[in-house]
Amino acid sequence: MTVFLVAGHLDDFSKNYLKSLSKHNIFVGIDYGAYFLVKEKIPVSLAVGDFDSLSDTEKKLVKETAQKVKSLPKEKDDTDTQAALELAISFYPEENYVILGGIGGRLDHFLANLYLPLEKRFSPYAEKISFRNRQNAVSFY
Repeated sequence: MTVFLVAGHLDDFSKNYLKSLSKHNIFVGIDYGAYFLVKEKIPVSLAVGDFDSLSDTEKKLVKETAQKVKSLPKEKDDTDTQAALELAISFYPEENYVILGGIGGRLDHFLANLYLPLEKRFSPYAEKISFRNRQNAVSFY
């Protein structure tokens, strides 16, 4: 199995890729990514974020649908993606982690995500972490 961490900035490739994946994988929704998964009827094992990009109705739907929800404060040291990866590793330490939507959108988020495997808490898992979108596949060695 693979843990797919789905952030909010999904390109068309990522959306179609997700829809084609086996339901036997693990799906972690990060903020708006959790709502996208719910909307597409993809089972959400874990939803993580401050959910500031969701309406109250969307937030309620995510909380009612996801198996586990970790709500984060808006003011925090970690990005939603950092928190989601840390939780995913704690729940599924033996799996590989593919982050979709993590290398598009805001430049500060892109850079924070790109350097995730360099953080001490993530470095033991660096070879298991990758990012994908329409134009890029980033892996760490």
